[in-house]
Amino acid sequence: LGEISPTYAKNQLQAVSQFTRFCYEEERIELPRILGSKDFEIRAPEKKIETFSTKEIHRLLEASPETTRLYLLLMLNAGMTQQDVADLRHDEIDWKAGTITRKRSKTAAHKSVPTVTYPLWPETFDLLKKHRSVHPDLVLTNRNGGPLKNESIRPDGKVQKQDNIRSSYARVVRKLAETDQDPIRITLSLKHLRKTAASILASHETYARFAQHFLGHAPTTVADRHYVVPSEEQFAQAVNWLGDRLLQRSEP
Repeated sequence: LGEISPTYAKNQLQAVSQFTRFCYEEERIELPRILGSKDFEIRAPEKKIETFSTKEIHRLLEASPETTRLYLLLMLNAGMTQQDVADLRHDEIDWKAGTITRKRSKTAAHKSVPTVTYPLWPETFDLLKKHRSVHPDLVLTNRNGGPLKNESIRPDGKVQKQDNIRSSYARVVRKLAETDQDPIRITLSLKHLRKTAASILASHETYARFAQHFLGHAPTTVADRHYVVPSEEQFAQAVNWLGDRLLQRSEP
């Protein structure tokens, strides 16, 4: 079968360990002593964080139809993933103040994860108001009025995944690659937009401290968990500065 990457091997080993512990808890087997040994682990090298260039972001936004541009802006403006965009609810948006207040979809059930209020850039807010759906809960839907990202079980038992956001992004990427004049090839996925925004924020001398909060991650230090409440005013300034940098509204 050939060699496998250290990261893949590590993930496989973790799956085996979890299954072994499950069997032990169900009293099916005795717990192997090696399971907790340092010899029974695989270390994967740290991956270099890849980010979009400002030029790539501009070309993506320019080449995108309005709905796709809105998805991209939400990911850059509020550190969203595709699932976050698809799950965005009407009651999470202050339509007068132009803000989104929510927890990340992936970790919403975790108590330690912060509820973050993101000020929306004018470019983002204008498109969000324009393409707001009539769905009772979801702000953005597909052409059929359904969720932008969904999973269902087919009659044959297989899982069918539908991701309108990824599909629309893929069309823009193909369009850019096929353009005769100044073709540009985008090699990074949608998740790298969130990484790009956080990385730029982390490069600022003052606003760097808001990078983890921007990503919606749980506080990592004792002080952050129990004593320090991030300033919403300063965080709003940080997010607006990020918009200036990414959209080049003014010189950095």
